[in-house]
Amino acid sequence: MRLAVGFLSAFLLTAACFTSSAQACQAVGAAFDVLQYGYMGYRAMEARPGYNGCYKDDPVKKDFPVLGGRSNMLTILGCNSMCRLKKLRFFGVQNYDCWCGNVFGKYGKVDDDLCKIQCPGKPSETCGGYFLNAVYTVV
Repeated sequence: MRLAVGFLSAFLLTAACFTSSAQACQAVGAAFDVLQYGYMGYRAMEARPGYNGCYKDDPVKKDFPVLGGRSNMLTILGCNSMCRLKKLRFFGVQNYDCWCGNVFGKYGKVDDDLCKIQCPGKPSETCGGYFLNAVYTVV
């Protein structure tokens, strides 16, 4: 049963985060958290992902190995949810892309002011830059 709920939740979260609005993504992500962690676990998950800085990327050999998704509605919390589903520790947002992995930084850190492209799904957030990941710790 838990596997079926997890699979269905992952499917719905993927669909909501990458074909719908940021609000739909966050709503399905919240429902997933309640199903997986219970209400108290969900309250703990309300913490914001921890920002680790702005890091260079390579156009061919990406710093993060797993594409969490690509969306014109990308948000930091949406990327966090996708990488949490994949059970990975860190994520990087880069324009419209969400990247996931357990390590990062092989191309070096740059000034945070370079990671200032607005997130397409939430313009009040910044989603990295051109071949620059704004890196966060998954919560």
